[in-house]
Amino acid sequence: MRGCLPHPFVPCRAKVGLFLEHNQLSGTLPTDATFYAEHLARSLRQLELDSNALTGPVPAALGALVLLETCHLGSNLLSGYLPPGLGDGWLNVVSFDLANNRNFDGAGLAGPIPASVESLACRMATENATVCNLDGNGFAEDDCLNSPCAAAKCVACGDV
Repeated sequence: MRGCLPHPFVPCRAKVGLFLEHNQLSGTLPTDATFYAEHLARSLRQLELDSNALTGPVPAALGALVLLETCHLGSNLLSGYLPPGLGDGWLNVVSFDLANNRNFDGAGLAGPIPASVESLACRMATENATVCNLDGNGFAEDDCLNSPCAAAKCVACGDV
């Protein structure tokens, strides 16, 4: 499949999993919190959009997906800082992958890792979750190295 990610990319409210990985999808993820709350929050458990060409920021509205178990957005062209609070309500997540989101000029996900994501990584590590991968991005090295949960981040920043 190739082309832009249609909006809304899930026309049905009853989706449990959205598996569109390893395609040639482009465009941005919806940023409208109402979209996530009305269409996906009460049903979506697996969001797998990795290995596409999606651009733009990781939307804070993803936090509305409280039933989420898998969130794979790695190997895209996402950029900017992770939103504060991302992952706060994700009590069921066992696999979280944002690895390798850099475009051709080196820009990609960057900045400090929010405390909410760090807490998510710590919780996942203590519960023997499968994956928490933030490697291959431009996150602040000090965040990774000085984190009280650096070892728990699994693959947090490559240097850990």
